[in-house]
Amino acid sequence: SGYCTSGHYNYIISPKGLILPSELGEGVGLIEVDLSKFKYLGGTKMTGIKVAKKAKRSDGIHRGDRSEEELFGEVIESIAHSFTNMMAFKNPWVQQFKGGNVK
Repeated sequence: SGYCTSGHYNYIISPKGLILPSELGEGVGLIEVDLSKFKYLGGTKMTGIKVAKKAKRSDGIHRGDRSEEELFGEVIESIAHSFTNMMAFKNPWVQQFKGGNVK
């Protein structure tokens, strides 16, 4: 889908007219900003912004027939994979070693 839909209410925020509500997945809401009229007034007050399509509440992660334990395992595996790539392969300290030799 190109965006995360694991929250209870999922919205896309976009400049007015850029995305049509019909282009979004089921249950995903759309907030449109009219850039020529937008003004932040402080706190939660703004002008030039409106909900073009309301989101529908979801149960969060789309689990299919997977148990919570399986979902948790997938999340932990994904995090571990990301950290391994970041720390082991993209770490400048590790990069100074090539084939056991120091650069």
